[in-house]
Amino acid sequence: MTEKIVKIGVFGGLIILIFAALFLPDWLKSKEKDKALAMVFQGKPVVLEFTSPTCGVCKEMKPLVEKLKKEYQGKVNFVVVSTDSTTGEALRDKFPVEYVPSFYLMIDEHNQFDHFEGAVPEPMFRTLLDGMLKKSGGDS
Repeated sequence: MTEKIVKIGVFGGLIILIFAALFLPDWLKSKEKDKALAMVFQGKPVVLEFTSPTCGVCKEMKPLVEKLKKEYQGKVNFVVVSTDSTTGEALRDKFPVEYVPSFYLMIDEHNQFDHFEGAVPEPMFRTLLDGMLKKSGGDS
């Protein structure tokens, strides 16, 4: 009788380990994604810039992004996400990135205003930011 209990205990333990191996990584990814999204959205419209350390166009856009970040401070949160980071991996599920830099302009966590990839001229970027602020009810 004791032998059967031990076998059931070992068998039950193996089932739990297999279950955890199959489903726990998805749960952890979901938690990481929720954590990443909570860090990004803080009550203001957001510009998510997906970038890579080896991306030449990303480096070219950096001065413009920094300039706009200063000018729109307090109105729009600019968040740079490296596609090589854990946060980048978590956010890629929600924001598909095929090319870097990739910009997502978000009114809030559930409402995307616009999306573009690659370099854009400053006037176009400003027009998009002002339109997003107007739609979100913020000042431009």
